[in-house]
Amino acid sequence: MKKINRLREKLPRGKRIQILAQTMGVDADILASEINQFPEINASKIVSLNSRINGGKYQPNSGSVSDKLISLELQLK
Repeated sequence: MKKINRLREKLPRGKRIQILAQTMGVDADILASEINQFPEINASKIVSLNSRINGGKYQPNSGSVSDKLISLELQLK
């Protein structure tokens, strides 16, 4: 795992995608296109949420969670 993390630090994103594509046996351009469709990660929001969870201050809205689970289930059918 340490070796992988060092590679991440040293190689630009495009090169990492090419290596991953070769490993998976897929076209690098197609893989890059799929990866680029993922939403950006908001690291500060994740850190904030993690702090709230660890501090016992996070109160999820059970109605909203259940609505999203049902919506996801319907999309999978």
